[in-house]
Amino acid sequence: MRKVTLMALATAALVGASAQAAQIFLSTSNAVGGAEPAQTNPELTIPVGGSATLYIWVKPDGTGTAERLNGVGLSLASSAAGKLGNGVANVLNPQTPDEDKRWDGTGNGVPMAPNGLVADMNSVAILAGYGISLQSTSAAAADPQRAGNAFLYGSVTFSGLAAGVSNLNLMVGNGTVSNRSTTGAITPIFFGAGEATSVPGNIPGGTGQIPDAVITVGDIPEPASLGLAAVAGLGLIRRRRA
Repeated sequence: MRKVTLMALATAALVGASAQAAQIFLSTSNAVGGAEPAQTNPELTIPVGGSATLYIWVKPDGTGTAERLNGVGLSLASSAAGKLGNGVANVLNPQTPDEDKRWDGTGNGVPMAPNGLVADMNSVAILAGYGISLQSTSAAAADPQRAGNAFLYGSVTFSGLAAGVSNLNLMVGNGTVSNRSTTGAITPIFFGAGEATSVPGNIPGGTGQIPDAVITVGDIPEPASLGLAAVAGLGLIRRRRA
């Protein structure tokens, strides 16, 4: 098994990347072993006091000399203060077929104030072959938390605190995102679905232009209430026609 020092962990996070671009996105699915989840920015409605979980997926660039992401630092921010809270992250560290782990070190982050959910989820791999990669010779290629070419990174669970709409955006955390496959300054990232421009993975706070998820907090009508509303609407239409 691998043994590393805190100094080694800090050094690995500084490794640069090529001009390849990874994709990091949110999903309501955590299903592994089959096709990768559709890259659509989730839209959810939860009641005040209710909760929801979104799953973070990482899809490394597989073209040319495939990326090996050996450091992934992320935050998840909300656009509206006071609407969502109690964010709890879980960064996965699955065991690979050679009985080692994906990462040498992980961190589940801390609450982000004033209107974020979780700051500085982090993970670092030191030795060659680990982390997140599509390289066929890498132990990472047989990662059990994989679906197609995407890897399940972790999850964030949060609560609805007050009625309203919040846009969620993934951001580069203070740990940054690094690629050990090649040398260079940055690892470009596309956050979510539909982004036309990547952000540099070596600059904390970098984020996309499109919300990676939209969460509505409010009362969800019961099925019976929906039925009564539909009947009332039909009655109004009939009276107008008469």
